[in-house]
Amino acid sequence: MAGLGYKSFSAGDVLTAAQVQGYLQDQAVMRFADSTARASAIGTANFTEGMISYLDNTNQVEYYSGSTWASIAPVSTQGLTLLNTTSFSAVASQSVNDCFSSAYTSYLVIATITATNAATADIFMRLRVAGTDASANNYSVYFTGINSGNTANNFVANAVSNWTLTAQHSSLTTGYQVARVELYGPNETNATEFTAQSLGLTSGGQFFSFAGAGLHDVATAYTGLTLLKSTGTMTGQIQVFGFNK
Repeated sequence: MAGLGYKSFSAGDVLTAAQVQGYLQDQAVMRFADSTARASAIGTANFTEGMISYLDNTNQVEYYSGSTWASIAPVSTQGLTLLNTTSFSAVASQSVNDCFSSAYTSYLVIATITATNAATADIFMRLRVAGTDASANNYSVYFTGINSGNTANNFVANAVSNWTLTAQHSSLTTGYQVARVELYGPNETNATEFTAQSLGLTSGGQFFSFAGAGLHDVATAYTGLTLLKSTGTMTGQIQVFGFNK
């Protein structure tokens, strides 16, 4: 419900339930750990236009427009806004939920891998929505690259279940394995496209660089992503930025 505005209470006034609801609860800035906790606490059916909340994980004050939550503050004057940072340790996969919304059209994802425990493995990415990965064979990807030994490598995959971001042919104990991915329209009901640059590791311990692009040909508004390792586990961090409109 809409708030009742401002009221100056006097000593001895009887505070009614309607006044608590209208002057306090409907006009409060509610604080939650993240958007999932907000939906659980309020109940999505109870979202009301004009509600205000603060999310700890993004440090954002948001309002409900009647159909979606959108950021009020802080308002960035830069080209990118950091939306989410997720660290992980010794996992085969790591998901990030609710990082894509209608507030942005394009996104930058930086995945930094600092340690792995298995060689001959690839790093993959999938889109996800409502806590579930899109794992059907709707992804296509093309990469070309060269290693520090001056050996060229091309990679093409069509109608597969994920995007390959980079390859790894020896366990990573020093240095970094990094993928820089730009996503175009993941939260729109159109196909999602991406471009990427990445660093991999050869069996001889040489780093190699890839540059490529890909497509997911399903017209779904996705809200998150998953980073996967084909074999073994990985340790590192995922950062998601929104390109300001």
